Amino acid sequence: MFSRKAGEPLHPEWAPLEYLTSMEQSIGKALFATQYQQRPAPAGGGLVQAEWFQRYAREDRPKHFDEIIQSWDTANTVTQWADWTVCSTWGRLGESIYLLHVDREPLLFPDLVRVVRRLADQFDPTVVLIEDHASGTQLLQVLREQGFGGSSPTSNRSAWICASSSDRT
Repeated sequence: MFSRKAGEPLHPEWAPLEYLTSMEQSIGKALFATQYQQRPAPAGGGLVQAEWFQRYAREDRPKHFDEIIQSWDTANTVTQWADWTVCSTWGRLGESIYLLHVDREPLLFPDLVRVVRRLADQFDPTVVLIEDHASGTQLLQVLREQGFGGSSPTSNRSAWICASSSDRT
């Protein structure tokens, strides 16, 4: 059985600790975690850092918010390896943002429409964001036809998260 202590290189004769440390500084933590640790994000997070998030007890959550936002990332298919559709519901009170609910499930399109309506009824969101690609495009069309006011984000998720992350570093 092979064992090593945390922080020791796996094969010091092939890649000494000094080399690995230098490489991490050279290519950055995110790429190093992917290439050398077989982990697509460094511990603690990549663009989004775990330390940015605070936890709260359900009873400490505010009763009212300035704004309720639902964000939908829809999937195309329901198969064993396919992504699931995810809706995150957020409450904003002043500068604080609270994660209120996450719904994550494989949904066929007719079920997706029903779940969007059900969660909108449950949380009464001020804003519903639906990514305008994959099944989100059809979802926006159907909901608009039904008089439901979903909208598409003005930039893609990668551009938004990169811009948001640079404000915090």
